[in-house]
Order: sequence, then structure tokens, then C-alpha cells
Amino acid sequence: MVPDGRLCGCGNRGCWEQYASGNALVAEAREFARRSPEGASRLLQLAGGTPEGISGPEITQAATERDPAALRCFQTVGGWLGQGLADLAAILDPACFVIGGGVSEAGDLLLDPARAAFERALTGRGYRPLAEVRAAQLGEDAGIVGAAGLALQAALAKQAAPAKGTAPAKEAAAKRETAPTTAARDLSDHRAVVPVVRAAWARLVHPQHKDGEPGDERRDGAERRESRYRPARTRRHD
Repeated sequence: MVPDGRLCGCGNRGCWEQYASGNALVAEAREFARRSPEGASRLLQLAGGTPEGISGPEITQAATERDPAALRCFQTVGGWLGQGLADLAAILDPACFVIGGGVSEAGDLLLDPARAAFERALTGRGYRPLAEVRAAQLGEDAGIVGAAGLALQAALAKQAAPAKGTAPAKEAAAKRETAPTTAARDLSDHRAVVPVVRAAWARLVHPQHKDGEPGDERRDGAERRESRYRPARTRRHD
């Protein structure tokens, strides 16, 4: 994100996380307090008088009180966040960005400057729908809840699977061995690709743009499948 910028835990410098995260917010506030103690008087008061005592809750409290230094920190971090989201939107074109982690609990103190920076930096703004930028409902716990959900899903799937040597498992193995392998693979590959083609086409059509004719979707998918699977014809030279 920033050439030769702040050192990241991954070993590189200038990574997005070092400018758009809770740690980045604390680093910005501490750096400002060291550089301008008079301007960061409220932050230093909440932190016990030292820049090293400044943490996220103190910055959020000061910003809620409309302290200029704290608001400036959120403006800076939110700006970097919005810039990065605009870069991602240019590649992925999502309908929504969900911001999680502890810093997301600051709500609009962070999201308002992030949305403003996102709109300014978005490629093709004015000609494409703006993605929604919102905070995760689970806030700081979003990551751990998601990891627990994956573990639970894997455990339930393992519990539901038939054990080796049982009648259902043997029957399924026999069916796989006797099935026509070549034709089955060709058919499964074909069916796997078609939804991807349709999904890619649908992704270009935002929910606000639903006036396209259904026939266009079928025709578009048919042309893609034909060009993908029909062998190229050799040109005859007389």
C-alpha cells in the first residue's frame, strides 16, 4: 500500500493493515501525541500522561467528545481504509464491504471517513453502483465466531458420513467403480462450468439494474458455452 512504509508483522513494509486497522489507529494517535503534546492533551489525559498509554478505547472516547486530535486519527485511518476498499472494488466489484475487528466498534467515527475516501478513489465512479460499507454485526468476535462455525460444520459433516465398511459406504463405492468414468467426468465438468459462466454474467449486473431482458442472459451463456466447448474448425486451403 505504501512503499517503504511501516514495518508489518509479515516482514514487508507498507502493508494495508499497518494503515487501516486498530493497531494503525493507536500508532497514529501515539505518533501525534509525541509530535504535538499540546494538540493531543485530551488523549494524554485519558492515557495517564504518556503516549504509550494511549489505546483504542481512549481514542474512541476522545473522538466521541469531539476531540480534534482523536477525530483526526479516525479521519486518517478511515481514509486509508476507504482507499484500500476502492482498490478492491476495482478488481472484485462487490455489492458490500463488511468491516470487522475491534476498530469497527467505533462505528461511524471510522466508517464515515472510509465511505468518503472510498467514493473519491473509486475507479469509474458515477458509472457504477457504489458498494455498501458497513460494520459487522458481531464486531470484534466475527473472526472467532466464523472459525467456530467452520469447526462445527466439519464436525457435523464427519458425524453424518457413513463409516468405512458399512453397507451404505460399500454401496457408494461399488457405484463409483461401475459408473462410466469418461462420460461422467465430461458431464460433471460441463455442468460445473455453466453456473460459473452464468454467475460471471450475473455479477456484472447489479441488483439495481434488473431491466435487462432474460433472453440476453440465455444468449450470453449459450455463446460462451459454444465458444468454450465446440472444437475449432480447421480452415481449408485450396
